[in-house]
Amino acid sequence: MNQPFHLFGKKTFAQNLKKNHRNTVCHSFTSRFILLGILGILLGCTFNVGGQYKSGIFFYSYGGNGGIASSPVSITSLGLKADRYIDQININGKAYGGDGGEERGGITLSDDEYISAFSISYGKYVDYIRFQTNKNRVIEGGGGGGDKRVQKNNIRIISIGVHADRFVDKLTIKYVENYKPSQVVVKNVSFIVGFNGPGTELETYDNQRQKTFDAYRNVTEIMQAQTYEASVEAEYYAKVSFSTKLEYKSTNTTEIKNELEREQSSGYKRKITLGQEQVGVKVVSGTIMVNAGNYWFYPTGEIQYIVLKLDQVNNLRNKYDLTGQLDTQISDLQNYATNQYGFKYYR
Repeated sequence: MNQPFHLFGKKTFAQNLKKNHRNTVCHSFTSRFILLGILGILLGCTFNVGGQYKSGIFFYSYGGNGGIASSPVSITSLGLKADRYIDQININGKAYGGDGGEERGGITLSDDEYISAFSISYGKYVDYIRFQTNKNRVIEGGGGGGDKRVQKNNIRIISIGVHADRFVDKLTIKYVENYKPSQVVVKNVSFIVGFNGPGTELETYDNQRQKTFDAYRNVTEIMQAQTYEASVEAEYYAKVSFSTKLEYKSTNTTEIKNELEREQSSGYKRKITLGQEQVGVKVVSGTIMVNAGNYWFYPTGEIQYIVLKLDQVNNLRNKYDLTGQLDTQISDLQNYATNQYGFKYYR
């Protein structure tokens, strides 16, 4: 019953073909990435390995081949200890590297803050790193060594992975190039993100954390059917990571949804059996954004589970129906349906 409403228009066959081709290219690139890494270890070389992950999104590894690997994570805070090399990097409160070096301070990102530029020098280890946010806050450290130097501006870092032992051996940074931030269109509006028809069961959660998971799982499921720019993908990834406090391995909406479902599987859920004249509706408050003329959304409040009679139309007015299908269950809603910001809206 929870059918996606195509917010930016339905995908054409050509778009799906292009997407399948892109996935094939990414798998091929990943294979080449692994082979280059193995070759580097065998030859004792350092590579600036990486490339285009998908349109507009890139990832590169800067440094040597040593150290213990950690998975890339979205960034909420950063800290450094450094002297001649980067001895330690602290990401989201977790330290990677050794105990040497002097403290170089730290940055905790606010909700609307992100890393917009970085400079790095590296060889066998990471010799120097400088991060700058869109609010012009800077954290940097390290020495003057390193035979390779890279500087990136006008970006948004999506995630950072670390190889480290005594020092920070390598950083793998995924980022959006030529990042264009979205603009807020309207805040504190109500979204219908799912529903169950008469005679079915509505699954609900009582725990606040599980409700947050459920809100983002439903929204992510809807966004899976959409095509949107790399800047939006990075922003949504940051929103869901910040709100759910989970570490997602990819910005891919399918993987995000799967991780949310894994977390929900261990939570207690209650089922409400709906009568033949009842419908169960999932509603969440949120914010509508726009980027390059395309509108998207993210939840900001707890999900609500509402059981209504089929004639209780007024309870659903002034809400955006992100499923695009609720008026097939409650036909009187069709009298109020309109299009607003590319979404079905019951005025």
